[in-house]
Amino acid sequence: MSRSFGSKQLVRCLESFGFIFNRQGSSHAIYNCPVNHQPPVGVRPYMTVQLGRKAYDPHSANRYISEIKKFGFSKKEIETGLK
Repeated sequence: MSRSFGSKQLVRCLESFGFIFNRQGSSHAIYNCPVNHQPPVGVRPYMTVQLGRKAYDPHSANRYISEIKKFGFSKKEIETGLK
Protein backbone atom coordinates (compact mmCIF):
# COMPACT_ATOMS: atom_id res chain seq x y z
CA MET A 1 0.00 0.00 0.00
CA SER A 2 1.56 3.28 -1.05
CA ARG A 3 -0.74 5.58 0.93
CA SER A 4 0.16 6.25 4.56
CA PHE A 5 -2.44 6.34 7.31
CA GLY A 6 -2.56 7.19 10.98
CA SER A 7 -4.13 5.74 14.09
CA LYS A 8 -7.47 7.56 13.64
CA GLN A 9 -7.95 6.07 10.16
CA LEU A 10 -6.91 2.62 11.37
CA VAL A 11 -9.31 2.67 14.34
CA ARG A 12 -12.15 3.89 12.10
CA CYS A 13 -11.39 1.07 9.65
CA LEU A 14 -11.30 -1.59 12.38
CA GLU A 15 -14.58 -0.40 13.89
CA SER A 16 -16.26 -0.38 10.47
CA PHE A 17 -15.15 -4.02 10.03
CA GLY A 18 -16.74 -4.95 13.35
CA PHE A 19 -13.68 -5.06 15.62
CA ILE A 20 -14.67 -4.40 19.23
CA PHE A 21 -12.67 -2.11 21.53
CA ASN A 22 -11.49 -4.10 24.53
CA ARG A 23 -9.16 -1.90 26.58
CA GLN A 24 -6.46 0.73 26.36
CA GLY A 25 -3.09 1.04 28.03
CA SER A 26 -1.10 4.25 27.88
CA SER A 27 -0.52 4.43 24.12
CA HIS A 28 -1.89 1.12 22.83
CA ALA A 29 -5.44 -0.17 22.46
CA ILE A 30 -6.68 -3.76 22.09
CA TYR A 31 -9.43 -4.53 19.56
CA ASN A 32 -11.08 -7.97 19.57
CA CYS A 33 -11.80 -9.58 16.22
CA PRO A 34 -15.32 -9.54 14.79
CA VAL A 35 -17.51 -12.52 15.64
CA ASN A 36 -18.05 -13.40 11.97
CA HIS A 37 -14.30 -13.32 11.13
CA GLN A 38 -12.50 -15.74 13.41
CA PRO A 39 -8.72 -15.96 12.94
CA PRO A 40 -7.03 -19.19 11.88
CA VAL A 41 -5.61 -21.47 14.55
CA GLY A 42 -2.48 -19.99 16.11
CA VAL A 43 -3.36 -16.35 15.37
CA ARG A 44 -4.21 -13.99 18.23
CA PRO A 45 -7.95 -13.16 18.35
CA TYR A 46 -7.22 -9.45 18.82
CA MET A 47 -5.17 -6.59 17.39
CA THR A 48 -2.95 -4.19 19.29
CA VAL A 49 -3.05 -0.67 17.85
CA GLN A 50 -0.56 2.07 18.68
CA LEU A 51 -2.54 5.28 19.20
CA GLY A 52 -1.55 8.91 18.71
CA ARG A 53 0.17 8.48 15.33
CA LYS A 54 -0.53 10.91 12.49
CA ALA A 55 1.13 8.50 10.07
CA TYR A 56 2.64 5.07 10.59
CA ASP A 57 5.99 4.30 9.00
CA PRO A 58 5.72 1.99 5.93
CA HIS A 59 6.81 -1.11 7.86
CA SER A 60 4.17 -0.62 10.59
CA ALA A 61 1.47 0.20 8.03
CA ASN A 62 2.18 -3.01 6.10
CA ARG A 63 2.22 -5.00 9.35
CA TYR A 64 -1.24 -3.68 10.30
CA ILE A 65 -2.59 -4.49 6.83
CA SER A 66 -1.17 -8.03 7.00
CA GLU A 67 -2.67 -8.51 10.44
CA ILE A 68 -6.13 -7.41 9.24
CA LYS A 69 -5.84 -9.74 6.24
CA LYS A 70 -5.36 -12.69 8.62
CA PHE A 71 -8.92 -12.09 9.85
CA GLY A 72 -10.30 -12.71 6.35
CA PHE A 73 -10.50 -9.21 4.87
CA SER A 74 -9.15 -8.52 1.38
CA LYS A 75 -6.59 -5.84 0.60
CA LYS A 76 -9.20 -3.96 -1.44
CA GLU A 77 -11.62 -3.92 1.53
CA ILE A 78 -8.84 -2.65 3.78
CA GLU A 79 -7.81 0.11 1.36
CA THR A 80 -11.45 1.20 1.07
CA GLY A 81 -11.83 1.19 4.86
CA LEU A 82 -8.73 3.33 5.36
CA LYS A 83 -9.98 6.17 3.12
